[in-house]
Amino acid sequence: MSFLASLQRLTLGTLGRNRADQEVAEAVFITQPDQLIADKTSVVPTKKPKLDLSLVKASSPSSLLVVLKSLGPQSATAGLTADDKVVFTLDDGSLHRTSRALLMAHSTFFANLFSVPPPISSTGKSEPIPLPSVSRPGLKLVLALLTFLGPSPNPSIHRAALRTEVEMYRPYFSQRDLIYIAEAIHCAHIYDIASFGREFVWPVLVALTRLNPVVGLVLRAIIAPRDPRRQLAYAKQLFETGATLFPREYARILAQYAPEQVERYRAYSVRRASAGGNFRVDLRSKQPLTDGGVEGYSASCRGALPKQNRALVPRKGHPGFWEWQYVTTKGFPRDSCGAFKAGGGRLGWKAMRAKAADEVYLEVIRDLREWKHKEVLAIVRRTVACEKCARRLAPTFILAIDRYRQAFEEY
Repeated sequence: MSFLASLQRLTLGTLGRNRADQEVAEAVFITQPDQLIADKTSVVPTKKPKLDLSLVKASSPSSLLVVLKSLGPQSATAGLTADDKVVFTLDDGSLHRTSRALLMAHSTFFANLFSVPPPISSTGKSEPIPLPSVSRPGLKLVLALLTFLGPSPNPSIHRAALRTEVEMYRPYFSQRDLIYIAEAIHCAHIYDIASFGREFVWPVLVALTRLNPVVGLVLRAIIAPRDPRRQLAYAKQLFETGATLFPREYARILAQYAPEQVERYRAYSVRRASAGGNFRVDLRSKQPLTDGGVEGYSASCRGALPKQNRALVPRKGHPGFWEWQYVTTKGFPRDSCGAFKAGGGRLGWKAMRAKAADEVYLEVIRDLREWKHKEVLAIVRRTVACEKCARRLAPTFILAIDRYRQAFEEY
């Protein structure tokens, strides 16, 4: 089998999928450009700051490619021998030189490819090897990393150096870097360069902290488009800025490399916006007010009243008969709780319960987390005077909180 026939056989299955994916991405990019612009009329929670695009840098003093090149030798191709040097040509006609041994150490594809003697030109020199379906930025980033790692990488040393340098570069991440990373991941996938993901993408890029939410969400979507759990944290942060859709320039990147993520975030923002309004209604009216489902719990509550005394009082319906009952210092019999009396009857109790629900609502939307029973109970106690009524309300509020949080945890 000839060298070029071997290359065609190894890449044929992958290239068909890549062309199909590219056609789909281009179709989304061309037919839906207006949908990628943030809609100012979309329903968003009030009192949320709008997305500050000044935090998203359009350019940087350097680039991720320059950072990786600075870690490797000054000239990656200066010491290559004639037998070790290999030249690739891309679809745009550009030529790229690198080490044959380096590629064989990091890729089973190239190890198999170089087992076939390369074609020789009429001048006696090796012909450039075509690498179809790979862009110049992607190949450059992959080669820069492999040059730094060398034929025998030491994970403990190389990963530590990469983390340090990339973390320092983190504030300057730009759209160009995201495109380079997406193209490099594509290149590494096609040509089975596992080291790019094993030594750089997962231990370094994924581990980056304190990223701008737009950059973080796009980066995670490019790296793991089929794993929404890795994107949820940044989706939450982006929603908190008030953005219902991606900014245009970053939406274009997603439309090219992970088109399904644009619609996924839009659906998430709509679900979160509607969940906020439903949560307040759920707290105020959709929970049962009593153990029987009617609004008379407080009238039959036997909660503790302040300063109760045991005294003889007339028995109702039996003139001339007396019985011992617990009464307050004002003489009320123990037929209803303090919260009910303080509110002036059932209507007052409903208003008091609604006020307690609003107090819980304000606290939860400020701090969306898993609330404990004692924390919710402390909020209810501010409004509801009866301890037994407060303890009955707290669990119903916690159920509403759990339903509210569930909408935020699905992306």
